Amino acid sequence: MLWSHDLIKEYGAPDVDRGMANSPLLFNNTIILPIGGRSQAVGAFNPETGALPWKAGNVEYSPASPTVIEVDGQQQLVVFGGDRIAGLDRANGRELWSHPHKTDCGLNISTPLWSPSDRTLLFSSAYGTGSRALELRQAAGKTTVTERWAQQRVRVHIGSIIRIGDLAYMSSGDFGPAFVTGLNVKTGAVAGQDRAFARAQLLYADGKLIVLDEDGTLGLATVSAQGLKVLARAPILENVAWTPPTLIGKTLYVRDRKSIAAFDLS
Repeated sequence: MLWSHDLIKEYGAPDVDRGMANSPLLFNNTIILPIGGRSQAVGAFNPETGALPWKAGNVEYSPASPTVIEVDGQQQLVVFGGDRIAGLDRANGRELWSHPHKTDCGLNISTPLWSPSDRTLLFSSAYGTGSRALELRQAAGKTTVTERWAQQRVRVHIGSIIRIGDLAYMSSGDFGPAFVTGLNVKTGAVAGQDRAFARAQLLYADGKLIVLDEDGTLGLATVSAQGLKVLARAPILENVAWTPPTLIGKTLYVRDRKSIAAFDLS
């Protein structure tokens, strides 16, 4: 063990009943991690020593993982909090902008998706709030935020969002059926839904969607204006599978609540 921190005991982080689900982000020789609490929405830990050079921000704690985007040449740390989404200065955590997106229970889970080509930040959540797209522009250190659209029909609970051209694909659904859904990023209009899989995590490689649903079914599919075309599917896991799969080369790593496995997709 090189070092460790108890975020609750040392920093007064909220003792959430679901445990901590955020993925730490290694960036600029710091480990960025949500902490939670006044002036410590996120902290930046030294990966070698565990020292905490800075903690900052007042966004409410939520399970979503932080991510880094680049807005007109400026790198920003995006934090999808329980009450809003915010962009922070990646060097010190100073808030650059924020936009409200509060759910019924203060939980935002899915990672926001940034598209620099049209400066669009797309994010979605369950618990009654739905999806939203923001346009971000930056000049002289000041970021302007314009809401392009917001709608409640598409609700990503825990899954990943994949953008292909002007369409984004995701598994939409709270606690009932979840459909693989196409969403027009420009307008927010639904471009189609498919019942082929349960609530799922998505990857995109070699022109195909790799789908792993919560029932442990792995699928390979293509998407077009005509919808989802399933090329192959197989049951590969036996327990609830919520973890996004990881593709390295042609090897796919997957896990459920009890086991981890690797599959050759070549």
